[in-house]
Amino acid sequence: MALQTNPPTAPQAELSFPVTGMTCASCVRRIEKALSKVDGVQEASVNLATEKVTVVFDPSVASAQHMQAAVEKAGYGVRDLAQQKADYTVGDLPQTAPSSNTAATDSPALAEDPQDLERQREIDDLQRKWTVR
Repeated sequence: MALQTNPPTAPQAELSFPVTGMTCASCVRRIEKALSKVDGVQEASVNLATEKVTVVFDPSVASAQHMQAAVEKAGYGVRDLAQQKADYTVGDLPQTAPSSNTAATDSPALAEDPQDLERQREIDDLQRKWTVR
């Protein structure tokens, strides 16, 4: 009788980075599809509201530059990827990622993220322009 063993799993890394130029659910799908075509990418998830992409990938096959090129080829921009790629983690990832909402309330430094501040300024500016006095 043959003993079945699980095949060795490739190391996984997770990378999140901001994407610019998204306006609708079709944009989300285009970016996810473009990233899924990159060799080594196992999962790509785009959040339209936060304008961020989270990618689970094999770092020995795919790189941040490959993912950036795929997003840009699809017609969207990538912001601050050079800084973000140093933050990804390699190893066994949990099946469910912890909620980012809990991290934001635990650390005041996350509330002062330059990208979040820039986005809030943009929202405030648009709100001022549309406010009828």
